[in-house]
Amino acid sequence: MRKLILMLLLAVVSLDVMAEWIGGWKMLGSSGGEMTLYVNPSTLDKEGKTTKIWYMKDYKSVQEEASDKYMSISFQGEYDCKESKGRTLSYIWYSGHKGSGNVIHTEETPDDWRSVVSGSVQESVFKYACDRKWWQWW
Repeated sequence: MRKLILMLLLAVVSLDVMAEWIGGWKMLGSSGGEMTLYVNPSTLDKEGKTTKIWYMKDYKSVQEEASDKYMSISFQGEYDCKESKGRTLSYIWYSGHKGSGNVIHTEETPDDWRSVVSGSVQESVFKYACDRKWWQWW
């Protein structure tokens, strides 16, 4: 009986992990239970000393800015792995979790380059996107 329960538990956990990968998003961490951070490894695009990747913040409760309400935001980030700098290229606000529901707002104007701040969401994504020393050859 214990083996059956263990096998069922492992199957459920495996399905949850598989569902995460099927959607293309990999959980990177969470912030006090208020927000979960995901990256989409299939969008990783390295060129020269820079890399681009899509990442997402999924909130536990509705967020509001001006009159817009949203539950998740996906960002396309660009990182200079050698200089430890990053910027947002574009972002999309969604009414539902994990990029579901209606698109509430979009922005496609790149931000200025900024140093990656220690302990920030940007640092977590930067570390994931720049984890290999491929850029040292440039």
